Amino acid sequence: MRTREEIRRFLAIGPVQVAELDLKPGGDEGEGRHGADLRPGPGSPPVTHGEVFLLVRQAGRPVGTLLTRVPEGTDPRTALAEAARSGFPGITGAARAARVTGDTGAARGAGVGCAPGSGGERAGAVPPFASVVVATRERAGRLARALDSLLAQEHPRFEVVVVDNAPVTSETRKLVEGEYGERVRYVCEPVPGLAVAHN
Repeated sequence: MRTREEIRRFLAIGPVQVAELDLKPGGDEGEGRHGADLRPGPGSPPVTHGEVFLLVRQAGRPVGTLLTRVPEGTDPRTALAEAARSGFPGITGAARAARVTGDTGAARGAGVGCAPGSGGERAGAVPPFASVVVATRERAGRLARALDSLLAQEHPRFEVVVVDNAPVTSETRKLVEGEYGERVRYVCEPVPGLAVAHN
């Protein structure tokens, strides 16, 4: 019974556009009328009306995500900037309701966190715990550079997991356990394939 309900909900999901919106600091009316740069997801066409899954940034730093809607006949950048400011009131220093239409669906599916120092964190808010999963196979040299970069970032609560996919040698295990000790977790996935490693 539960499985049928999950399948029904999955089949009811319609197409969703994917986009990034970078809000300018203090930019309620910043650059132009919008104070925001809108970019479609990689390989996606320009954003039009309809459902949009939006990555919200401020000055390049991720603030969170939200699922919202661009009403037909509305400028997507304006609609999405309004929805982002409504969903993450602290990022522009001024909380305001979405004013695009009476029902934009703004901030449906609340944002999932704030990047430290982005100006988007609410007083006393704790940033979400993040897991970074790195799937690799026989690339110890490149993996070391990637891990150094990941461990140098400023997010206060995160883990890094290296998934060694169908390894032929023990180089990845030696690198992770020898050089990165308790800061990085090693997992071996014997079944080859990137999807299997990610899962």
